Amino acid sequence: MAKVLGPMHSDRVKGSISGFTFREYRGQSSVSRRARPVKRETTPLSSNRSIFSYLSKKWGALSAFNRNLWYLYAVAHPRNNGMGGTFQLDGNQMFMSINHTVIRIMGSGAEKTVPPVTLPVATVDTVTAATGAAAGQCDLAWTTLGSPVAGGYLEIQYAGPFSSPGRMSIGSRFRYLTDIAGNNVSVIWPSGQPGAWYWFRVRYVDANGEITNWVADQCQAGA
Repeated sequence: MAKVLGPMHSDRVKGSISGFTFREYRGQSSVSRRARPVKRETTPLSSNRSIFSYLSKKWGALSAFNRNLWYLYAVAHPRNNGMGGTFQLDGNQMFMSINHTVIRIMGSGAEKTVPPVTLPVATVDTVTAATGAAAGQCDLAWTTLGSPVAGGYLEIQYAGPFSSPGRMSIGSRFRYLTDIAGNNVSVIWPSGQPGAWYWFRVRYVDANGEITNWVADQCQAGA
């Protein structure tokens, strides 16, 4: 809902109303229409809504003590904002973020009622995506820092196909591909479009659902 500032004669407004979002940045005001996706009901979207609906009920059942633990954890663990800086989640957002990853990768019943007490033991350092020998194949390999364990996970996502290597991808285009045991060092993807270009990214996720940074590379699928 938009908030009107100055009840007698307002010339400033911030927020959203009737599909329009009003912003002010460095003294400049702007208004934009909310994006309306063509495919509103997709399988990932429906799945995410179900997970967050379930987690919202779990959050409501937590004790005040446990909610405060999530708040303190969020304060101590800011997230990267993609622009070289960081931002801080609140306790509910951190609970949702970690447990969404836990359920998505490890399955229902594995969600956490208290935040992790240890940091991830490893992180992906470099990723190499090379053209595979078979048609449509890409060979992925990576190195890690730290000591990855089989009880952790390596999450792999991809974006494409693209018609040229000049097409850079952004986070919203990446889609989940697979997750494998955390001590693996390579994987073969045989299902690409022959000759097309793809982006791949890999990150280490520990058994508590804590995530590390994505590392990406580009590959032309085997022709």
